[in-house]
Amino acid sequence: MICAVKSFGQLQTTLVQNDNTLSMASWGAAFSTNLWSSSYIGFNLKKAGIWGGPWATFSDGSNNGAAAIIGGIGGTLQFLTAPTSQPGTGPNPTGQTFQDATMPGRVRMILNQNGQLRIGPKESLGIHADYRLSVYGKLTATSLYILADNATNWADYVFADEYRPMPLPELEAYVRTNRHLPEVPTTCDVEAEGINVGAMNTLLLKKVEELTLHLIELNKKVARLEAAQAAQD
Repeated sequence: MICAVKSFGQLQTTLVQNDNTLSMASWGAAFSTNLWSSSYIGFNLKKAGIWGGPWATFSDGSNNGAAAIIGGIGGTLQFLTAPTSQPGTGPNPTGQTFQDATMPGRVRMILNQNGQLRIGPKESLGIHADYRLSVYGKLTATSLYILADNATNWADYVFADEYRPMPLPELEAYVRTNRHLPEVPTTCDVEAEGINVGAMNTLLLKKVEELTLHLIELNKKVARLEAAQAAQD
């Protein structure tokens, strides 16, 4: 059954079961200076009022968790959750009540007005403020593709006839002086800016290919030395 009720001068609609007790879903006004919001959709979660009013869940005796999608006044969507706490007991088990000021700490994901999606309690700032997806925490996947936007983003040019890797004596001098390979970010660079996974994989491939060229040349030198030694014998 769907019931429409007036709440603080705002229209608020609540979907309830036939016994008129279990609040399954609700939506309506949720003006809040804590969430900077104007409206919400609640899943087993209902706002008691506006301008700082508390939020409440229902309990069936073993579950009282909830979730909500909050519409921000700046055009953002905020997704929050309230996990089940210790369930109430007795013939009339109680749910949870949350003060409006504590709700920002329950936000798990934000889609902002620019289409940027943030997952977790922190977002990328500084040089990475132009993110499309910001994840604070562990990220797993069964497959991940980094797409190259042009052909020069791969390192096969190392095998072109005109390409010359840095001679080994120069490479040795560089490493002794700088304590890292040419072009490879330093520890300080990584601490300050992180790494671009796609660019780093390309760079590592380049270094492997250069190493392969050095090994080929060294093998040729060894073969010539062995041939010369065999001729003398």
